[in-house]
Amino acid sequence: IPYGLRNVSAGQFAQVQPLTNPPVAGDIILASVEKIGKNTRVELANGRPCTLHVGDLVAVVFGNRYATMQFEGYARAEGDTCDLLSMGGLCGLVESRHSGIAESSKLRILGSVAGPDGRPLRLRDFALPRRTGGAPELSVVVVCGSSMDAGKTYTAASLIAGLRKVTDRVAGIKLTGTAAGRDSWTMLDAGACTVLDFVDGGYPSTYLVSLPELLDLHQLLLEEAAARGAKWAGVGTADCLLQGETAARNQPR
Repeated sequence: IPYGLRNVSAGQFAQVQPLTNPPVAGDIILASVEKIGKNTRVELANGRPCTLHVGDLVAVVFGNRYATMQFEGYARAEGDTCDLLSMGGLCGLVESRHSGIAESSKLRILGSVAGPDGRPLRLRDFALPRRTGGAPELSVVVVCGSSMDAGKTYTAASLIAGLRKVTDRVAGIKLTGTAAGRDSWTMLDAGACTVLDFVDGGYPSTYLVSLPELLDLHQLLLEEAAARGAKWAGVGTADCLLQGETAARNQPR
């Protein structure tokens, strides 16, 4: 069970049913590893990297990904096959990839994962509930960058570490991106009192998420951070300003 499904309790993985409809972002499936490619490991829900072997069974979630240095992929399947799009457990079909990246690891779909009640699992069903305490009183700093590996996470962690010299109530928030735990662990290591990301809002990734949904997600995560005692929030964004939703979110409003 990978990082992208960390909010789904083990007891919910109760049944496997035929996948009868075309997949959409957030659908959770069981798959077997058919071929090892770019992602030789998955990050488990507890953060431990787990080496993949052909024949392994993995729970994964359909989603869209846009990563300038890795894959462009979409929440689709080709028959009973799909690609592993990220170490955090995102799956779909690769549309294009960076020339320096190996082909994706290949998965064979075994079926849709359903809960004890027989209903197929979807990630949005495991989003945090909304808080009703009004607008959060938080000071917010947003970190964005020109591309992958530009130093956004380093900057966010440095920001948190600096603020920790004057307060122990600093939250780390990853607003946009693709499910993976590295940024969250880095912000926790820097001393964040709590760390939240889009997975906590029920999104396996944020590529192609509409601006109204993204603003609502932003509010949800700030409200939750404030409820957990944060007075400051360092908010990180994905990849680059050329990605539509990241560019829109950083426009003056």
